[in-house]
Amino acid sequence: MEKEKISINFSPGKISLAKIETWLKEERLATGEGFYVNWSTIKNAFAQGQMAVLEMSNEPVGFAVWRPNDKLTYLDIVEIHPSHRKKGLAGQLLAYFSDHFLTIGIMVIELQCEPPESELTWKKLGFIEFASSFNSWGHKRLYKILTDSHRPDTPGNSDESISLWDREPIYARDKPPVWQWKLSFIEGTRKLMVPIVIACDKDWKLSWRKNNNEVVTKKAKYFQEDCMSGDFLVIETIP
Repeated sequence: MEKEKISINFSPGKISLAKIETWLKEERLATGEGFYVNWSTIKNAFAQGQMAVLEMSNEPVGFAVWRPNDKLTYLDIVEIHPSHRKKGLAGQLLAYFSDHFLTIGIMVIELQCEPPESELTWKKLGFIEFASSFNSWGHKRLYKILTDSHRPDTPGNSDESISLWDREPIYARDKPPVWQWKLSFIEGTRKLMVPIVIACDKDWKLSWRKNNNEVVTKKAKYFQEDCMSGDFLVIETIP
């Protein structure tokens, strides 16, 4: 028997949307669960071009909607048709997503674990739980960094470094940094060979040093314009 073809459509049409609405209604009536209660969110995402549909032999079997925020994308809803669950389709959908987002400069996906039972699935797909210090508004927040990111404490090809504390400057006095990156640049540029991408409170203390001398120390959100995407510090270049 020929295996059914699976693909993703980042420009779904109204027919696919209507089919999805039908199955969400049926799931809600049969189980009292599902995402039909979020139908207005799904329709708005469709109108904004922020919806993708997983198709099997040209029929919708799953979908996802998202909201972009610079280098970060919030994955609001992911749903697989009830009759196609536990077949690995969520992983395939995420793989398509990851490839697509990387091509448009997205480095991180964030989501809230809803329903709570989905946590194990997301963690199996490589998502990491935010530290407890990040406000989750009653829902567990998970994230996945899509790109290669600079690991702290790895050798660099320059005499420059970035240090980060897990608290505001006033509370970080006389305390060592929690993370430190020795910087490596692409030859002839100020672009990092591998970007720094880390979950970070915008008010945490950050320090940039050169030749063991402090160049600047300030809150992370003030280090560079647009270096914060949501709760993530993203540094690709150094002044």
